[in-house]
Amino acid sequence: MKAKFFLFLLIFQFFIFSSILGQNFYSFTSFPPNVNSPKALEIYKKIAKEAPVRYEGPRATFLRNGIKWTIIGANAPIVNPTRRPKNWPIKGNRFEVLVIPEPITNYKILPWTEKIENAVRSDTISIVTCPGEYEPASFVIRSGNVDLKNVMVTCSDLKYEGTDKNGRKQITTISKGNIDIRVVKCWYQARKELWLGRGMRKTLTPELLLHDDSLIQVNYEYQVNIIKNFDHIKDADSLLPFTIPKKENKQIWITVKVPENAKSGSYSGIITIIAKNGLKKQLKLFCKVLPFKLSPPKIEYAIFYIANLNRPSQSVITESYRKSEEQMLSEFKDMKAHGIEYPVIQMRSFDPIELRKIFQLMSKAGYTNDILFYTSWPKLNINLSFLKNTVNNVVKLAQKNGFKQVYFYGVDELKGKRLIAQRPILETIKKAGAKTFVTAIEFNFPSLVGDLVDIAIWHGKLNPLFAKNMHKLYHKAWSYGNPQCGKEEPETYRRNYGLALWKADYDGVCDYAYQCTMGKKIWDDFDFERYRDHVMAYPTINGVIPTIQWEGFREGVDDVRYLTTLFYKVKTKDGEKQANNKIKQFLNILDKNLSLHQIRYKIASEIVKLELNKLRR
Repeated sequence: MKAKFFLFLLIFQFFIFSSILGQNFYSFTSFPPNVNSPKALEIYKKIAKEAPVRYEGPRATFLRNGIKWTIIGANAPIVNPTRRPKNWPIKGNRFEVLVIPEPITNYKILPWTEKIENAVRSDTISIVTCPGEYEPASFVIRSGNVDLKNVMVTCSDLKYEGTDKNGRKQITTISKGNIDIRVVKCWYQARKELWLGRGMRKTLTPELLLHDDSLIQVNYEYQVNIIKNFDHIKDADSLLPFTIPKKENKQIWITVKVPENAKSGSYSGIITIIAKNGLKKQLKLFCKVLPFKLSPPKIEYAIFYIANLNRPSQSVITESYRKSEEQMLSEFKDMKAHGIEYPVIQMRSFDPIELRKIFQLMSKAGYTNDILFYTSWPKLNINLSFLKNTVNNVVKLAQKNGFKQVYFYGVDELKGKRLIAQRPILETIKKAGAKTFVTAIEFNFPSLVGDLVDIAIWHGKLNPLFAKNMHKLYHKAWSYGNPQCGKEEPETYRRNYGLALWKADYDGVCDYAYQCTMGKKIWDDFDFERYRDHVMAYPTINGVIPTIQWEGFREGVDDVRYLTTLFYKVKTKDGEKQANNKIKQFLNILDKNLSLHQIRYKIASEIVKLELNKLRR
């Protein structure tokens, strides 16, 4: 009897404690990611309503109007209940447009962010860019007391009125086909950090850049994502009409692709926003094309690509680990467009037929057969004869397909005695005709194995001394895990994989990974207890859906391209010493109060000044 009383007392105290914290029982109950909690089962039924529910691991599916919907995230507890502002600034049936002058930021614009700190009231958006460059722009539509239905955003051609060689008036155009318009989708993810060691902490964050806003529906009451055709996701080819519920924000993301042969000058066009109720607003889009082309970056850019081609019998799905040829080609094109020079190809078992197909797809995507980066993820206990044969086979096939050099990956993330034990593996790779690259998680890496590693990829915060120690061996220092891929912080990727690399004297980047499913499904951030999925662009059945962090990464690459362009122009005019001094001036202001956007503008202005001086001479 006493035992039952004490058990009752313990349970009673637990519920009192829960209510004090404003949580329910399920918030304190840890369920394996592949098991549905009682609370999750309850959420599934409420969302599906009368439709039958089918459980698939930690997810549930139901049919509505012939479309299959999958509910994601019900198993994770609600830590911060949704709270909307009491006094929404937009009244009546009207809507407001705010311009975001610097879209690459870690500041999160949520559906009900009341005061948007990085926005301005303006009817003008201005960007500065170069021929061949992608440049982002953004604005926010804010609804009033009624839903805005069938909202459509369009942009006209951008036109520049200049003169030809004979002084006659000439109109040059950047086609509206070069202007990609998307909505920024806020959805729930498992945590802000990529590591879930302290448990899931459900977070609403902007991330996806969609053409079809209805592809993912978000339920803010139960804090779940509801995804259309989960295993066969397909976005629209261009922006579809969308709805903005009353008293909400909807961020719009624009990417202008300036043609390689674009004439320099100030182009302009009109962005039109119109809703079903007839309300209409227009913004002027100004695009200044600078009178120079960007040099390739001095920093080398690679990324781990954890994918293999489908077998003939396998169906096409939206996952990270296997692809159709159409999917892989789209992803190579996407990596190329975001500044990746070297996708690291993985193949645990050498397959010459598949590897040859991958080479062909890379070539179609615009990659040159200069250097191949390859990993089979060897372990410390690998048979060295087997390793030698594998490296030999990869090198021979690469050479037959025109590659001049192969870098073969060592054993991942070792330190101490285990790192030293890798030396025979590195020696074997070199004797078999390849160069070596591998991650470095110990500062003494250069003295322990640096003589055998051509490229050491340092983990975490940049360490200039580590780079210096690798350079003493005439080898390179690259960076990864600063952070790893998938964190919804565009400015962090722009800074850490951009000008910060040059300032720390690093030679390159090889982050992990373009896409990596940590659980079973890359579109479900809640199905693994240790790590969140690592994603820069989400797979669809015929392409990819970009993310804000991926756009931030590209801007980091472009920052380096601007600085590289300045370096070579000063070097040509005044020599290498003067060029290095000029670059240091810009790197020294990295930690000042100027934004990366402002630093870019200063670099561009310096290049234009040099171009004008050259013309005067």
